[in-house]
Amino acid sequence: MFNSNTMKVVGGILGIAISLLFFPIALSGIDAVLNNANLADYTGLETIVKITPMIVWVGIFLGSGLTLFFGVKGSRGGKKSRSRMA
Repeated sequence: MFNSNTMKVVGGILGIAISLLFFPIALSGIDAVLNNANLADYTGLETIVKITPMIVWVGIFLGSGLTLFFGVKGSRGGKKSRSRMA
């Protein structure tokens, strides 16, 4: 019914959709951690918590985007580039 390229495209789209739904939930949790009064007791926790959303965001979009790209590329079935120096 579906080939692997179609599943890659569907997986890429679902990955992006899930990341868009997950991100506000993650931000509210991170906001709760940042508003904790005892945050200063832990060295470097504030910095790590502040950069974590961007790392997660980039990672999910990179993975989903690459999956989507290779699914579309594979479904086109174009010629593969060959080196002339063979």
